[in-house]
Amino acid sequence: MSKRGSFIAGIGAFLSAGAVYYFLPADCAEPARRMAAIFVIAALFWALEIIPLFATSIGIVLLQIFLLAGDHGIPELGKYGYRVFFNPFASPIIMLFLGGFVLAQGFQRYNIDKNIAMRLLRLFGTRPYPFLLGLMIATAFLSMWISNTATAALMIMMIHPFLSDLKHEKKFTKAIVLAVAFAAGIGGIATPVSTPPNAIAIGMLEHQGIHINFFQWMKMAIPLEILLILFISVLLYVSFRPSQKNLALNLDLKHPLNHRAKWVLGIGVLTAGLWMTSAWHGIHESVVALVAVLLLTGSGLIGKAELKAVEWDILILMWGGLAMGEGMERSGLANWVIGLPLFSQQGFGLVIAFCIVSALLSTFISNTATVNLLIPIALSIPGENPVMLATAIALASSFDIALPMATPPMAIAYGTGAVSVRDMLKVGIIFSVVANIVLLAGFRYVIPRTIGLG
Repeated sequence: MSKRGSFIAGIGAFLSAGAVYYFLPADCAEPARRMAAIFVIAALFWALEIIPLFATSIGIVLLQIFLLAGDHGIPELGKYGYRVFFNPFASPIIMLFLGGFVLAQGFQRYNIDKNIAMRLLRLFGTRPYPFLLGLMIATAFLSMWISNTATAALMIMMIHPFLSDLKHEKKFTKAIVLAVAFAAGIGGIATPVSTPPNAIAIGMLEHQGIHINFFQWMKMAIPLEILLILFISVLLYVSFRPSQKNLALNLDLKHPLNHRAKWVLGIGVLTAGLWMTSAWHGIHESVVALVAVLLLTGSGLIGKAELKAVEWDILILMWGGLAMGEGMERSGLANWVIGLPLFSQQGFGLVIAFCIVSALLSTFISNTATVNLLIPIALSIPGENPVMLATAIALASSFDIALPMATPPMAIAYGTGAVSVRDMLKVGIIFSVVANIVLLAGFRYVIPRTIGLG
């Protein structure tokens, strides 16, 4: 969007917020009306990317401080009410994600991610379908621990030499490129640190006194991940079938690990192990994450450059979402919204409705912004299972319709020039429908027994 377009859109967003504030019915209290205006501004600024997404988050925090904190806003917050909106930036889930980001920087500095990916690819050989499946497994595995954007960029870079080797397999090349994009997104559902929506869901549940540990999340998400990887790999293979029975590829290992890399890998394995066993040893995952950060920085294995490269914008974006959830709850807006006919559905019907809205909305705005907007509303609905609603919204946001603007991995795949929007839609619509059906079936029949949703 041009500067002129951004300015006009920004004015439109504020006018829309003013209209919402003015036309809300009289039964909506003053703090809730102000929070509704803030919500509209956040939704439009995030959806249209009028300013950077993280800048919108900072704006949300400031608007809540100026309009809700103090005597003129929510009286019970008191003189130091502004602290309520600062606290989420030091929440356990932000610290958990910080640890994940720092570990990812260590993996990238010492080529550990490339080493793992190539070793996995070598296990599957050069026959078309096994190679495609191996590529997706390697991508999904890395996406469990580092951001799906970084994973997609890394894997596209790694397979770029393969694409030139496959110049006579242009059709199957589409499958290879799309395999990276889909697998990066699917891998993102598997752990709390793999994508921001997971962390936001866990953080907002924790605020309500409900703790989902690392292993519980993985026990819920990994079976879903495996099913979807198998499904999309077959769909891609059938849709872009190769003409050869063997691919001319060089899978030689080019990134051996030195002793420093092995120390980083050891810290990563130890951290992941402690995350997955937190229910046994009782150390919170966020504390484990900070211990990992201390070990990596204190030992000099990573330095200022890597720390500066941490995706601070994502952490700030998450802060805005958590702070907005706090504002919606304390202002009374969440309680007012759930009284609307739109949210009159109950039980599993409500889960279905939120999944559909989450998948569609995240097609056009970031999945982080989507869950920031939807989960505070979902968690305010009385008589419904908050864990089921929050996790369903978070997971469904990763199953949006495949378009270049939907997620960074899709944009990266489109940027290679090997695939068109039509290619994306050819498999993307089928995947989105099937993924959400599998997700809903899991919540109906399987997942409740894994994390106590029943």
